[in-house]
Amino acid sequence: MQRIVAVTALLFLSLAEPALAKPKLALIIDDLGYDMMPREIAALPSEISVSVIPFTEFDTAVTLSALSQQREVLLHLPMQSPDGTPQEPNSLTLNMSKEEMQARVKEALYRVPQVVAVNNHMGSLLTQHQEPMHWLMELLESREIGFIDSRTTQVPWRNAWRKNTALPTIVVMCFSIISPMKRLSSANSSLRFNKRRNVAQPW
Repeated sequence: MQRIVAVTALLFLSLAEPALAKPKLALIIDDLGYDMMPREIAALPSEISVSVIPFTEFDTAVTLSALSQQREVLLHLPMQSPDGTPQEPNSLTLNMSKEEMQARVKEALYRVPQVVAVNNHMGSLLTQHQEPMHWLMELLESREIGFIDSRTTQVPWRNAWRKNTALPTIVVMCFSIISPMKRLSSANSSLRFNKRRNVAQPW
């Protein structure tokens, strides 16, 4: 079965001296775990990271496959979106207690091991709320796992929880949908760097 695959492009600005700083572009392929590791993705350079949705049929298998390729893995953590939008099973929701939410995240990290960071899958409702995001950041910080904000909403509330944590957080600069799978090999060519705005954009 072919699925839509989301490719996230991040612009990293080096923390070296300003005169020597050069922008770096990182690609993360989201939404893996519903099927075994696609051959097209396995054939991509190991510098391209993958993000795996937990509680899917092949979440652990895909993770182990990516790790065997020396590829960085992220946890693509489902979070609650507004009413009327599709909800992923086992999402983090606003009606969870701190204990319930952190237990769900720990189980997800068990199923998708050795991740370098977490990025949100949907979640445009939950990420607007400071308290549940603080609970998440607290757990990730204790495990030295970073967080990548997929920017599913423009609501400025999220600025508060990003500023109130020592956890490394990165904001997505570009989000692109690529389908069918055969187009993945040319994903890099669909991006250009806009120097004026300091963001990576699809053509």
